[in-house]
Amino acid sequence: MKICFITSEIFVGRRRGGFGKLVRVVGRELVKRGYNVSVICWREPNAGFLTEIDRMEILSYPYGFTFRSSLKHPVDNTRLLH
Repeated sequence: MKICFITSEIFVGRRRGGFGKLVRVVGRELVKRGYNVSVICWREPNAGFLTEIDRMEILSYPYGFTFRSSLKHPVDNTRLLH
């Protein structure tokens, strides 16, 4: 069976959060049980379009933002405070 998670993040790189952690843990356990797991999420800066993490296929897309948004992701905006 193939399972696909659609999420705003995956728990890698500098983006860290609840949904990303949940998808990573649940996806990894499903893979251990023989499921084919894919994840569709926003792309990390300088990351490839297609990657593999914990035997999960990660398909990522760019944010699509052409401007700096304070709602984009709180972690991205911490560098503005320094």
